[in-house]
Amino acid sequence: MSKKITILTTFSDKGYEVYAKHCIGSLQNFLNDPNVEVIVYTDTPRDFGKTNWTNKILEQEVPDLTAFKKRNGHRDVPQGTKGFIWDGVRFSHKSYAWCHAGLNTDSDILIWLDADTEVIENIDSKYLSKYMPDGYVSSYLGRPERYTETGWLAWNMNHPDSRRFFERFKQYYDEDLVYGLTGFTDCHVYDAVRKEFEAEGIPSYNITKDMPKDVFNQAFKGYMTHYKGPDKENRDKHYSKAMRRKNKG
Repeated sequence: MSKKITILTTFSDKGYEVYAKHCIGSLQNFLNDPNVEVIVYTDTPRDFGKTNWTNKILEQEVPDLTAFKKRNGHRDVPQGTKGFIWDGVRFSHKSYAWCHAGLNTDSDILIWLDADTEVIENIDSKYLSKYMPDGYVSSYLGRPERYTETGWLAWNMNHPDSRRFFERFKQYYDEDLVYGLTGFTDCHVYDAVRKEFEAEGIPSYNITKDMPKDVFNQAFKGYMTHYKGPDKENRDKHYSKAMRRKNKG
């Protein structure tokens, strides 16, 4: 029996024009499984023309996000290429979207995709569910000696501790605990919560434990690609690279 899956993502109006339009268009083209629904959190209303797609206005649905931004918008963010690591507000949007979806879904599996990813081949519930095996509360793209790559995350919503995972994750933002970590991104918060649960004997599944780099593109080669950082502003070049990888098999 196929599992019910929810894919979620979020982006700003500006982000849609720069990169997210490719993500959305690719999901519309390559995802046609009635067992997989899509939830898109946005700044303003959008019609995606699909019966199993839902649009939610992020800050209307999640007033705690607005409160977090008001409390912490004054914090200085270092300049430079790595300054984003200490920009807690920037990454709070996706974190609150995860938590809202996770605390309200009735799906078996919840999957997050960054809006600067793109699907390049047909995907369905069978393909997606193999990346969230039973017995684990979540699955992730681990990187040796670095924080998790959160272009993809998945949660097993049938796990008895899945709701508590999201409650703890949300607590890091509601109580500003994120600012006590070594970095303030969603990646750092996910890793903190994951490790807390692992210490309790509640494991997550590392999809990429034997992959040294470029873990998203290695894990989903031929099916999805991730335009990280400046790559999202040069999509055509990196899309061509993804298609070459796909065609090589």
